[in-house]
Amino acid sequence: MKKKTAGIGAALLFLASKFKWLVVVLKLTKLSTFISMLITLGAYGLFFGWKFAVALVYLLFVHEMGHLVAARKKGIATSPAIFIPFMGAVIGMKELPKNAKDEAYIAFAGPLFGLLSFLPAIPLYFWTKDPLWGLIIGFGALLNLFNLFPVSPLDGGRIVTVLSTKIWLIGLIVLIPWMIYDGSAIMILIFIIGLSTWWARIKELYEQKQLETELAVLNEVEEVFHEVDDKSPYLSLYEPIRSELMRRHLIQKAEEFGQKEFDYNQLLYVMKKRYIPFKDDKKKLQRDEYAYRVSAYSTAKNFLRQWSLGLTYWEEDTPFNWLDKEKEKVTERLTKLQTYYLTSTKEKILWLIAYLALVGILTGFYVWGHDILESSRLLVG
Repeated sequence: MKKKTAGIGAALLFLASKFKWLVVVLKLTKLSTFISMLITLGAYGLFFGWKFAVALVYLLFVHEMGHLVAARKKGIATSPAIFIPFMGAVIGMKELPKNAKDEAYIAFAGPLFGLLSFLPAIPLYFWTKDPLWGLIIGFGALLNLFNLFPVSPLDGGRIVTVLSTKIWLIGLIVLIPWMIYDGSAIMILIFIIGLSTWWARIKELYEQKQLETELAVLNEVEEVFHEVDDKSPYLSLYEPIRSELMRRHLIQKAEEFGQKEFDYNQLLYVMKKRYIPFKDDKKKLQRDEYAYRVSAYSTAKNFLRQWSLGLTYWEEDTPFNWLDKEKEKVTERLTKLQTYYLTSTKEKILWLIAYLALVGILTGFYVWGHDILESSRLLVG
């Protein structure tokens, strides 16, 4: 009877210690969150019992609230937290973070709140000696420790973006034997999403080079326009400059692709070949540069022809304004790609220390919680 009373009292104390969280729940929880929470609670309760189900849903909820609070501090709107039975819980950001540091900040808040969520179970264990609290400590630590694995979409993968996205590849390689050994659907899903995220980052690196070449082409076209603008707007002065410039460029490209003589049709055929990623990136970049160059000069010529013949009547229809808008669009995207992952060495060191410290603390609590459960089994045995 005393043990039952102590257990009930401990549970009430545990809930009381979380009263502040109740206020947060009332403010932040949406109907979809509440309904999905009840469904998940029922699913876990059927298989593992209501005590473990309540503890697990509570741990997941606090973890997701960490992401939500951090996102709101960064001014990013989010969707409500949604619980998915036997998968976990997620919140969606309605817009991307401004940079990798903000992304890491939002990701780090989840496991950090997760650590805080099971800390009240420590004094409750010492008071009651109930192994249930040991289970909450160990499982809470394991849950958040798993999320710190450096593969996107896990929190760890988003945190290490501030260090280097190359770490994602290391994480994926380590994940392969783990996935094969575990064989669970969630591990396979994490690997597939992680692989697609890593590939998207590789494509971003290629896109950055592509935008750099596009900007160079636009600057080149602008120089030709200035030559025309300084003398006369008539097409007769523009055409020889364009023709000679394009002729030299096409002959150069033909030579780069191994053609002995300039053959326009043959050049297009060679450039339409399939390219092997990484191995043929340079040739693919040359093809894309060529295609953009032809498109840019063709558009510029059409603008100039209409402008020089008096077929356009508005200032924004001039070829010079078209160039400015095109350069602005390319520069904006290029700047975002160049600066998103830009982090100082000092910031990288601080983030690395914070990441490793959280991993170390959670590992310690996991080992301790596991030892509590093992000790209780020995005593029962």
